[in-house]
Amino acid sequence: MEPLRKKACPVGSRVEILEHNVSLIRQDLAVVLSNYTTKADLHHEISKLTWKIIAWTTGICTLLTSAVYVITRIQM
Repeated sequence: MEPLRKKACPVGSRVEILEHNVSLIRQDLAVVLSNYTTKADLHHEISKLTWKIIAWTTGICTLLTSAVYVITRIQM
């Protein structure tokens, strides 16, 4: 009878495959964490966009009010 250690060990190859997969998962996780957005970052960007919308809306309303004023003065 042969000793068990001389036979091909399927567990060893499975462990090597699992170790390889774990290293790939670690690399993928590193990429995800490097692109991760925090709640504070998101809040800051939303705040900037909100102020841009307010500025554009104010500018357009001022422009339209001025245009109406000019049009009514020309017709008199």
